[in-house]
Amino acid sequence: MISNKGLLYVEPSQAASPTPVIDDVTQKMCAAFRKARRSDGGWAGVHECMCGAHSTCWDYHLPNGDLTNSLCVHYVAHHRSEVPAKQLARINAFRFGEDKPNEQELQGPELVLAGIRASVEEYLGSDRLGTWVAWGLDVEALCRSLRGGCLAKMAGFTEARQDADALFSILCSIEEKALPRLRESVQHARGDVRSWGAEALCVPGWNREAWAMPLADLMRFADGDPIHRRVVAMSFQLLGTHAGAAITALFDLAKWARDLQYDVGLALRDIKSTPGLFVPPAAVPGLFELVQDSSYPELQISAALVLARAGLNTEHAVRALIRMALEGKEFEYAAAVLCGTRNQTEGYVGEPGIEGWGNVASPILLAALQASDWQTRLRAIKLLGRLGRDAGETLTALEKAGEDPKLRSHVEEALLRIRSPGSADKTIEKKKSSEKAKAQVVVPPIDRNKPRHSQFFRFICPFCLHSEVVGLWYTSKTCSNCQKSIRIVKQPGRTECELIDSVSATPSPPERKPGPTYY
Repeated sequence: MISNKGLLYVEPSQAASPTPVIDDVTQKMCAAFRKARRSDGGWAGVHECMCGAHSTCWDYHLPNGDLTNSLCVHYVAHHRSEVPAKQLARINAFRFGEDKPNEQELQGPELVLAGIRASVEEYLGSDRLGTWVAWGLDVEALCRSLRGGCLAKMAGFTEARQDADALFSILCSIEEKALPRLRESVQHARGDVRSWGAEALCVPGWNREAWAMPLADLMRFADGDPIHRRVVAMSFQLLGTHAGAAITALFDLAKWARDLQYDVGLALRDIKSTPGLFVPPAAVPGLFELVQDSSYPELQISAALVLARAGLNTEHAVRALIRMALEGKEFEYAAAVLCGTRNQTEGYVGEPGIEGWGNVASPILLAALQASDWQTRLRAIKLLGRLGRDAGETLTALEKAGEDPKLRSHVEEALLRIRSPGSADKTIEKKKSSEKAKAQVVVPPIDRNKPRHSQFFRFICPFCLHSEVVGLWYTSKTCSNCQKSIRIVKQPGRTECELIDSVSATPSPPERKPGPTYY
């Protein structure tokens, strides 16, 4: 890609030439750049060339006023074929002298590779790097794969670069004192650490499945740094679908090692969101058992998700999640897992959802609309609304459920989502804004000359007109009929509401009880 902004704002698509082009154009560009003035303001980051050369975070003003970047000499020397002829002509017309560029200005492939090699040695340290090499790591191949690969238009990295980055991240996550434990784990499973390394450390194309069980075993390493253990936990996402090979070990850890539950949760968070997850057949019975076990709600959801992501039993997973949601256990999370939250910016964001969950859920949710507990009916209504048009056959039952004043507004929202899913969110938001302005009653202030808790007024809900006697000291009230939350605003001179004085002994303030949880 070539930008029209300034001079030599290019994004080469080819590797750098091994030998730089040092001619009049390159030397004129070098002389002009050495006379350039750095811009006052910098960028938040740097640019990486396809070949791995890095810019600074500033632009530079050449003596003639042209704006350029710190890779200008590199581009004309190592990517000459991708620089537009018009820009080469502009450089050739420079009259600022000629200078021969140094290694840092050229940033040739060998200099870039040396910098990467130094970074690898610095991050891993000589002892840790020596162990990986002894087990089969080809450091030169790793460094070459870590060099460059940056795609144009900020499209990320090539697959080869991503592959190398992932392996290097795993190597860095394992602290030096944990390596003996890793060796024991590998020898127990494979017998020979070198044969394991031939697969697990091969660059490019390292075997992700070979890492699953060793990483899970490292989670048990009691003498390790908790920070490193958490980085190991997050490394499971780098294994992709092959992380499923560690499922049984991770679930066992989560159940019995209470002090590791947070760390295991980090690992499971990424695994259970991976479509096409590979799960060993031996792990399936344990997953079915966990899905039925409500002793561990979070693990129950995780097990259900793993079954769904692996395509083993989506129906079983959906039934378990629906049951949890209707019971009020982790409702928002279960709903997010079922419906997906790719377009959300709040709550449990980034969940891919379970495709076709409505086919299993609809009959269960229809039956739940007949439940004696109104909160169970409310949860069923919300889930039916999230189904959208797929819940079209439930319209009659929903309208019937809306006859209950406590559920009416929720049913109206669900019907909007089913009938007009494209515009429902906007309509509901507008309605809520209108209701917020309406959701208040205005009363006079408390009379300071009377006992505070002997003063009452007749509360009339502005939505359903339900009436009841309420203490004047209240600042808000949930209507016992429609369940709307109403603000009680005190303004001097308001006389239209009916004030009520206690006719008996001054009552004690009402006992504060926690209100119901609405899902």
